[in-house]
Amino acid sequence: MMPQHLQLTCHARVRSQQRGIRHDAIGAVIKYSDKSERRGRHCWVHWVSRRRLGELGSHTPEGVSTERLDGLHVLVGESDIVTVFRRPGKSSYRRQKPTTRR
Repeated sequence: MMPQHLQLTCHARVRSQQRGIRHDAIGAVIKYSDKSERRGRHCWVHWVSRRRLGELGSHTPEGVSTERLDGLHVLVGESDIVTVFRRPGKSSYRRQKPTTRR
């Protein structure tokens, strides 16, 4: 279930549909996230660590499969969800180092 104080932006709605990410999974990440990092001036990216997923078991109390939460990241602004994306096999979010052109 999506938190009532957060709304999906049009971009997040389109991306979640394209990527097959259900709204109940987005709500579960927001509720159970134990990892977050600041991105930009007013945004935070949230995700659930593998340790926390293991503590939850196979499903959250709301019935969302924890397998579907693995690698799911939610970028949240001040009052809305900006976008959602998956980072399969990654349990953390790391900023890429800038590459230099020669």
